[in-house]
Formats: sequence, C-alpha cells, structure tokens
Amino acid sequence: MGEERAWRRIGWDGILLQVPADWHPAAVYTDYLLFEEHYQPVFALKWQQIKGRFEAEGILKKLQKSLGRAELTPWQPPTGWRLHLKSFIHQGFHWQGAGGKGTGLLLYCRESRRALLLQFYRADESLLSIFERLLANLQARQQGEKRLWSVFDIAINLPKEAQLTEHEFLPGSFRLLFKLPEGKLTFYRFKPAAELLRRQSLSAFGSKIADGAALVRTENPLQAQWQKNPRSGHYLLARLRGKPACSTVRLWVLPEKNVILGLKAQGNRLIAAHNFEALCNNCTAC
Repeated sequence: MGEERAWRRIGWDGILLQVPADWHPAAVYTDYLLFEEHYQPVFALKWQQIKGRFEAEGILKKLQKSLGRAELTPWQPPTGWRLHLKSFIHQGFHWQGAGGKGTGLLLYCRESRRALLLQFYRADESLLSIFERLLANLQARQQGEKRLWSVFDIAINLPKEAQLTEHEFLPGSFRLLFKLPEGKLTFYRFKPAAELLRRQSLSAFGSKIADGAALVRTENPLQAQWQKNPRSGHYLLARLRGKPACSTVRLWVLPEKNVILGLKAQGNRLIAAHNFEALCNNCTAC
C-alpha cells in the first residue's frame, strides 16, 4: 500500500512537498523538479511566478509544445484529490505524446501568485493514493521566516530572503550558492567522508574552499574553520574588484552519515559569530 512507504520532505524555492523516499530526483533546476522510480519518470513539477493575469490556456499551450505537440485532453481529478486543491484554481488534463503519457494538473495559488504544473507519468491504481498524499502536503509558498531547501540527502533552513543563484549536484559533491542582502552563502556537501579524509586532514581537504582565509584554531577534531578579515588596504582593493572582502568558512564531519558539510559566508563585512553558528546549525544531512 502507498501509505506504508517511507516518505521524505522536499523543499525548493519556497515549494514544499512530500514524495516517496525511493523516488530519485533525476533533474533539479531553479524552477523544475523531476523524479524517477526504477529509472523511469514518475512525477514532474514546474512552477513560475505570475506577474499579470493568470492565463491557463497559454501555460498549457507551452506545455504542449515542450512535449512535442502532445495531445492534451481535459480531465476531472478524483474527489479525493479535489479536497486538497481548495486553495488553488485548478485544471486537470491527460497528455500523450512521443515522450510518454500521463495525467497532469495546472494549479494557481492566488496568495503567492504562483502557477504550478504537475505531471504524473503513470496513472495505475497503485499510484493514485500516492499522488493524493503528495497533493495533500503540497505548498506553493512556505510560511514563516525560514525556507527549507531539501533534496537528495541534504536539508538547509535559510532566511526567506535567500535566493538561489547557482547549484551543482555531482557524484560525491554538492554545491549551492545563495544571495543574501548581506552577501553570499555557499553550502557544500561531500561524500564519502571516510574515503576523502583517509590520507589528509579536514583542514587540508578544505584549503581550496577557504581560498586564502586563515585557519582558526578549534578544539573540535571533526571541524575546521577559516576566516578572512583583511586590512583596510586589501579591503578597499577587494571592493574595487567587486569581490567580497571578508569570509568565514567552516567544514564539519557527520561520521554517522559519512559526509562532510560546509558553509562559506562572504560579504563586505565579517558575519557575526552567532549568526554564522545559527546558519551552520540549520544545515544537515538526512
């Protein structure tokens, strides 16, 4: 039964949802997520901010074109699904084309002015309850002062002002770069930690990430930290070059997860120690 499966939370660009734990993120873009099950597409979610009037027809025409002129036909979601769509304007459709077939929903949230396009690549009975649970936990915009960024095995809670500007998911190495009002923030995840640190210390491993910052003494053997707070002459030179003058970098090991996590805060002023500590405490591996 779908209810017996393990589930995990996904947070991305303010979107919040739950998916079965064995659904693998096959594509992660700024405004698009695609999940696979057994190496086959099972669910895709795309969203956009609507600045003017919401035009469902125009969005569906773009979808049809992106699917190779796939055939779209109207479809009424089951009653159980509609119970979870009360906060959305919604329109259901079936789609079929060269790239496959399935069921979809176009949702519009008036509060956040976001349009969400959901594609379910399979419609067999075994998945209907799973799709319904997914809809029950879907949020177009997270509430509160923090936003969850959680995909693969990472979970980061950042201030809602944080904007993702770059991201890279490579085997064994993740990097997410955010823009904040006070500067830049880069999150790192490396795995497997035991193998990466077999022949070198954590501080040696992180020297390139530190980028010339000075190593700070720490009593924690599972942690290394660097700091750069240049003299006034170097500070002005960095400003003229358009680069952050100050940085605080930390790498730490989670042995139970066999991962190395890292955070780099860059700006024109050194981040306050308690603020940096709070940011690090809000980063973990699942």
